[in-house]
Amino acid sequence: MLLTESSIPIPCGRIQGAGQIRLNRSDPEIRCLLMLFDTKGTLRANGRSYHIPAYAYLFLPFEESFFPVQCTMPLQWIQLSVRPEALRTAGFRIGEVRTLAQPLAITEICGLLLSCQETQTELNIRTQHCAAELLLCLLQRDAAVSADKAAQIPHYDRLSALRREIYRNPARSWSIDEICEDLCISRPYFHKIYLSAFGISCTQDVIESRIACAKELLERTEDAVAEISQRCGFESDVYFMRQFKRRTGMTPTAYRRICRQERAIVQQDDPI
Repeated sequence: MLLTESSIPIPCGRIQGAGQIRLNRSDPEIRCLLMLFDTKGTLRANGRSYHIPAYAYLFLPFEESFFPVQCTMPLQWIQLSVRPEALRTAGFRIGEVRTLAQPLAITEICGLLLSCQETQTELNIRTQHCAAELLLCLLQRDAAVSADKAAQIPHYDRLSALRREIYRNPARSWSIDEICEDLCISRPYFHKIYLSAFGISCTQDVIESRIACAKELLERTEDAVAEISQRCGFESDVYFMRQFKRRTGMTPTAYRRICRQERAIVQQDDPI
């Protein structure tokens, strides 16, 4: 396990534009900040400028309790109770921007970290630390897998960029023929290398990205199911509900109801 402390909350949050991240310096030897990005842009931090692609992450050291940043896109930050030398030993590169091979899983874990911070009960603190350990494991696996696949699979960098764009814009009308034309490869060859790279077809990845978008809208909005279906890029309500139930085991309405029940339980357990 990389984390050195399991009994205190994990500071985390979101920021965009110019601002300061307030950090906990209870242990002067633990000074590492993880930043995650969904969209591309530029970041200014620690006296350096970084060009950030979509779905990327960056480890940065810090010295003071306030960490000034300037960014043109939203970022999520997480202060990890892990020593920089432990990260290097685990294969992470501090100060180097890396892309995410599993953006959907990472996004969901980050959302869990943020939601647990809203009410810092003992259970939520334990959940935060489990989520942070899982996050580091996925990032560590990402780095190793990406390096291997980049060497073995043709066009891997461009396929990864395409996949990040799919999850960033799930409602877009994605055309396999247009993608193949842009990559200058045949349709059968594209299907073969995409499946080799990610273990899923591009068509199924588009559906997965839309389901992820639908889940977020069902959890955070009161929009009607029909409206959510349209916003996520599905051809019809019937097709949306069939695909949603196939992947989650329940209808969109049932999913929303369960999310509300879980949120109500958490609120009841919060200390007054």
